[in-house]
Amino acid sequence: MDRNTKPSVASAGHQEFVVTEWKPYEKGTLKGFASIILPSGLKINSISYHERDASRWLTMPSRKYTAPDGATIYSPMVEFESTEVRDSFRDVVMLALDEYFQQIDTEICPGGVR
Repeated sequence: MDRNTKPSVASAGHQEFVVTEWKPYEKGTLKGFASIILPSGLKINSISYHERDASRWLTMPSRKYTAPDGATIYSPMVEFESTEVRDSFRDVVMLALDEYFQQIDTEICPGGVR
């Protein structure tokens, strides 16, 4: 990835979400990690982007730990107050990622050219 790529911006009404970084990492459905700056100025790193067939989704950063029984557990570091808020966030981040992917080399763009 060209680290000098101009950040991509997606609007949600008066709000803008900015993709500041993309780190490709393919493993199963995982295609990579994005850093996003929200309109408030909050930067969220390590939002994972997934694809399978025609489906795409995001997962927010989480902390991995081992439970007393030895099971691996992932605890979310960020949660949404409702499904509607989560879905709205997802839609705007996906739009920002699509715009960002159009600016970078298509060889590292998940799913090819959009």
